[in-house]
Amino acid sequence: YAANARGTIDDVGIASALYFAARPQLVHGNVLELSSGVGFGGIMSCVVAGAAMPKPSYEINPLDDKDGGETTNGEGSDDVDDILPSKDKTPLPLNLEKLTLSDSNEEILNECSKNTRICGIPSDKISLGLLDWNMPVKREMKNQFDCILGNDIAYQFPDVKGISRLAAYCLKANPYVGESIERDTLSGGQFVHVGPHTRDTISDLRKKLRSGYNMEVDVGYLELERFDLAPMILDSVKDEAAAEDKLQEEDKGYVAYQSQSMEKFSTFVAKHCDGYDGFNGEFFFPAETGMIGDDKPSRWVGGGNIEKDDNYNKPEDPERGSWTLD
Repeated sequence: YAANARGTIDDVGIASALYFAARPQLVHGNVLELSSGVGFGGIMSCVVAGAAMPKPSYEINPLDDKDGGETTNGEGSDDVDDILPSKDKTPLPLNLEKLTLSDSNEEILNECSKNTRICGIPSDKISLGLLDWNMPVKREMKNQFDCILGNDIAYQFPDVKGISRLAAYCLKANPYVGESIERDTLSGGQFVHVGPHTRDTISDLRKKLRSGYNMEVDVGYLELERFDLAPMILDSVKDEAAAEDKLQEEDKGYVAYQSQSMEKFSTFVAKHCDGYDGFNGEFFFPAETGMIGDDKPSRWVGGGNIEKDDNYNKPEDPERGSWTLD
């Protein structure tokens, strides 16, 4: 992946990709990533979602069919060559229409464009666009996206207002649920965010989506365990089979790790409630009608390593701390 002025690829993008590997069904239709940077999070989230799905879901170049059209009867493949992307074969969800990578910095988008070519994603499956969430939402973007991705994008409290408004307007509304229609068969747009669990502004973003835009928000947590690997080289053993036997006898495997670390992330999935039809936002969203009070950032004060959550109830023990408004 190409580097850029903003920084390097961090663990949030890796955590996001692993999150979608476990929930590939979230990546479908028109997908928008906010503040994409070099594009690692959005690209890899789509690629691993495609790899996690059954093999018929892969976008495979017909010219690369070396097995004469053999299939696996809808079962995923354990063959690394079938999973890892290449310029001729990139696993993408079958129901992915297009991935749009956005950023407010044109220079960064140019670097992002290089990475899309490296990954070999078909040009009809991906697009790039300049997008500033502090600007008014364009009419052509409203009610357009089935999935919106955000990887640690709420750095400061002032960002919360623009991000929540953009997500609320761009996300597709939930389909109307009639008496003869099962709710489980319908799928509205979903805003998925992954970020460090210690970042206070992520909690503020969830609150804004709930109170300002009447959205349903489900919160989760995940842990990312990192091992820094060091290769084990046995120069004295030239025969590969003998080297393998030696490693197995010593019960050391093929690699050793020099260090180990653990990082925690918070996740949430937000979607519209049934009252929003995709066009009545100016009259339905409390943030637009002025029916909510002034927004203030929240912070945790007090002792203890308590997981921060919007649904937290103040404990009876005052030593554990409490929520306060700055």
